[in-house]
Amino acid sequence: MTSQRGPAGEGPPSQTPVTVSISTDADLEQVTAALRRTGLEISEIFEPLGTLAGRVPADRLAALRAVPGVEAVEPERRYQLPPPNSDIQ
Repeated sequence: MTSQRGPAGEGPPSQTPVTVSISTDADLEQVTAALRRTGLEISEIFEPLGTLAGRVPADRLAALRAVPGVEAVEPERRYQLPPPNSDIQ
């Protein structure tokens, strides 16, 4: 078994947290299986909402969007605020 490595062999590739919305007329189990084959590590399935959360290498986002039955793939957005006592910029 080979392990995937990041740039210059340093650690695993960058994993991007994502939320995936699945079409209401798609079979959730089939779409979920296809997403796993595409590289998504699923952490939560919100079946009533047709949504799931997980992590995927950043270079696989387009492949997730191409899976039949997927309506949207939203990468997690992060915001960094300056410390409370820092100068206003």
